[in-house]
Amino acid sequence: MEQKKAKKLLEKYRRGQLSADELKLLEAWFISLNLHQDEISETDLLTATAKMRENVTHRTGTARVVTNHTVPGSSIFNTGFYRIIKWSAAAIFILSAGWASYLLLQSKPETSNAEVKNQNQLLIKNDIQPAISGAFLTLEDGSIIELGTGSDSLFAAGNTKINKKGDRIEYSRGKGISGEVVYHTLETPRGTFFKTILSDGTAVWLNAASRLKYPATFEGNTRQVFLTGEAYFEVAHNSKKPFIVDANGTLVNVLGTHFNVKSYPEDQKTITTLVEGSVEVKVGKKMHQLEPGTQSSADFAGNYLIKKTGVNMDVVLAWKNGLFNFNDADISMVMQQLGHWYDIDVFYPRGKPDIRFFGEMDRGFGAEIRH
Repeated sequence: MEQKKAKKLLEKYRRGQLSADELKLLEAWFISLNLHQDEISETDLLTATAKMRENVTHRTGTARVVTNHTVPGSSIFNTGFYRIIKWSAAAIFILSAGWASYLLLQSKPETSNAEVKNQNQLLIKNDIQPAISGAFLTLEDGSIIELGTGSDSLFAAGNTKINKKGDRIEYSRGKGISGEVVYHTLETPRGTFFKTILSDGTAVWLNAASRLKYPATFEGNTRQVFLTGEAYFEVAHNSKKPFIVDANGTLVNVLGTHFNVKSYPEDQKTITTLVEGSVEVKVGKKMHQLEPGTQSSADFAGNYLIKKTGVNMDVVLAWKNGLFNFNDADISMVMQQLGHWYDIDVFYPRGKPDIRFFGEMDRGFGAEIRH
């Protein structure tokens, strides 16, 4: 598109006077900017992009990103709002056709029309599927059962019956009495998620890249489980037998309530968020009582335990509700979630860009590598 015409369309966009066809033309021009950086100044682009981001976000409610400076080189991938694997020079994030796109504004040599066509044909390749329901269950004897969305089944493990129903498993105590504590481990590799109903009726949703170790049946005076990764708990009430989650040294003590625990090794901290009821969070001799809408954060070393109020519950619970939700999230937080969900490795060969993400989108979308 000629510079004069582009500026005219940008000006009409600022005034809200673009027709539907003109908007499509402008959006297509933005997408091609990585091949024609010198057509318009970065100041004009930033101004127009800010307005477009504001207007289209209002129209579609989709994701957006904010950056106000040149970003060190790296590279990107897309997921409906274009997944990021590498970055190039100054990135500007816009929204088009209801979904987000990344513009990589970088210096490039002169490119022929044929080369442009070839590059555009290579923009989208290598479909990457979103996470699916699935897990590996390790029994007390070390045997491993792969769980998925296949046919329902019922099997026994010692004094416990395990009923596989669709995308979850349910435990129930068999006949007889056993004082021995037998542990099972449910693990969701990257690219999978799963739900289980423990023998006491407690429901647990496991996010991707997580592991839960728990007794097949709860014996004794407590119900203790061990978590690495992220899980949402709806604990069955039992005033005589407290439920305890041990997440890398952080102990979450409850009687019956709903809460989320995030404790990934790469974060080296455990974040507990209470949805309803009451929980007591302990790290060594430190302790906090949480109320609904509050959150605690503790490092694995037990050096601190911090309580936070006014928590954005939509962001915390987005994963359980099948969404990505970012509110001023940095690149590390975004890429951790995408890496777990799509089972990809993320590298920053030239350092992490200082960029913030805002918005919400469905986690059911597949991803495509954008070269």
